[in-house]
Amino acid sequence: MISGKIYRFRIDAAYADPRFVEYFLLSPPAQRAIDMMKTGINESGLNLTKAKFLSLQVPVPDINEQRRIVAVLDDHLSRLDAADVNLTHATRRVGALEAAALNAETHGDFQHMSLAELATRSGYGTSEKCTADGPGTAVVRIPNVVDGVIDMTEVKRVLNPNADVSSVLLHEGDVLIVRTNGSRDLIGRAASVGRSLSNAAFASYLIRYQFRQDLVRPEWVVAALRSPNLRSQIERAAASSAGQYNLSLAKLGPLMIPVPSVDEQAARLANITAVQDQARRLSSVSKASATRSISLRRAILTAGIAGKLSGRESDDQEIEALAYATSNSG
Repeated sequence: MISGKIYRFRIDAAYADPRFVEYFLLSPPAQRAIDMMKTGINESGLNLTKAKFLSLQVPVPDINEQRRIVAVLDDHLSRLDAADVNLTHATRRVGALEAAALNAETHGDFQHMSLAELATRSGYGTSEKCTADGPGTAVVRIPNVVDGVIDMTEVKRVLNPNADVSSVLLHEGDVLIVRTNGSRDLIGRAASVGRSLSNAAFASYLIRYQFRQDLVRPEWVVAALRSPNLRSQIERAAASSAGQYNLSLAKLGPLMIPVPSVDEQAARLANITAVQDQARRLSSVSKASATRSISLRRAILTAGIAGKLSGRESDDQEIEALAYATSNSG
């Protein structure tokens, strides 16, 4: 069975090979034409009527030529699919490398103290409405908590300029933890606050901790919370309700944090940073390769449907040129 929001078409075999039509529909020229047919005011409300879709013009070369094109496209795309699988595996291995380093460095024969024992202050953020062009104070939100740091590339501000958010202003050394979200991966995500955010507040979906500086570095707490050992405890504590995972001060407080000496924390954090720097470089290469794969796939489909691919090595030059032109246009 298929959903009522899906159209089903059967191709007349006297005119076209269904695989050729499929590849055509996936090609950039067809996708652009289909985009022009869509109606609606936003991405989630777009609609494509059957009548408009049926008006789409499909190139129909000789049936034998269609089959030749399909065979050539199968060959090129299967090799690209294999490369994408390897890229996915490499990305996972990078994540596993970082996770292993976090576990190895943050766990050992140390004393352990709970978050509540280490904290000098903790609490929830502001519920004031925020917008991208608000006149009030900048607010750190869940999307700003990324990979153990706070990224304010996309910032929202309090809509009411007279709102008092003084009690939730951030200070250097604060640690923010995501307390509620529909994604298991985001729940419990933590980041430390740098000096540049001293004039920003934080949102109600986050919990702020301040710690005893004589016992623990904020970055150490973040590293410990990101380790797989503690991640599993956090996810178990964040019971799901109506599709939402939730943490609270009461649930986070008992979490036991390994606490070596402050000097040893610094040394182990340096080791973690070295691994994370390497992981970021590898991740950057993976992202660039993924972007290139998309460009190559579009170029292969565009050139293939146009009958410009022969299945010989000379195809590579045609694909590379088209991929380069596509990635550098607009």
